[in-house]
Amino acid sequence: MWLAELDGELVGYAKVIWVEPRHQARLGASDGVRSGFHLMGVEVAREARRRGIGRALTLARIEWAEGQGATELFYVTRKDNHGSLALHEELGFERVGEVQYPSIRIDGDQVLSRLELRPELPLRIGHDVGMEPLLQLYDSVGWSAYTVAPDTLGQALAGSAWVATRWDGARLVALARVMSDDATMAYLQDILVDPAYQGRGLGRAMGRLALDRFDHVRQFMVLTDDRPKQAAFYRSLGLVDIEGSPLRFFARMPGLS
Repeated sequence: MWLAELDGELVGYAKVIWVEPRHQARLGASDGVRSGFHLMGVEVAREARRRGIGRALTLARIEWAEGQGATELFYVTRKDNHGSLALHEELGFERVGEVQYPSIRIDGDQVLSRLELRPELPLRIGHDVGMEPLLQLYDSVGWSAYTVAPDTLGQALAGSAWVATRWDGARLVALARVMSDDATMAYLQDILVDPAYQGRGLGRAMGRLALDRFDHVRQFMVLTDDRPKQAAFYRSLGLVDIEGSPLRFFARMPGLS
């Protein structure tokens, strides 16, 4: 969420949400719903309007979405919200058509607009990754347990509920994949970044995207090693270590007695 202050007072906020058609369809009509990042929830206090705050909040979110690798950004509002529509058209958004997003509470007919983005490291959602770039990425981080059995890795990817990747041309530089029933639980199986691209926030962006994608499930889980850096990373995403809680995590895997 983005906040705007004026003379030390909070005068506006804005947010971005991840939308997927399948979630909208479960809620009812979902005509024209597009999968991806959507600009939502811009509010500016009445006394602070006409100072460019709404525009600044919109520009900040466009820059953020491009930094997350988004190749397109969507915006939905009322058909009669002429001021907002004009602002977004000025910033390059083109109207796609009338839509119906059940989870987005907008009174009146909804209009969807789209902005094309050109990120440095584009984001892709989907299982079509290719074995060669997949093996190169896993090799780069030393995850040989995966690369010694390429067929098994391919099956693992194909069986994942959700796969997100970032690319530098034809080079796969980051990946996250989740196992889930897409209703009650989600398990973040892999999140990895090519060492040559680490330190840019790619891992955090991929983790945040996975959390947003499965925000509707009751349980989101991760199993990782006990290095302090790993623990700090997942805590920074808002996940809680179950140590010290009434919960227990049981597993069967090589190396566990």
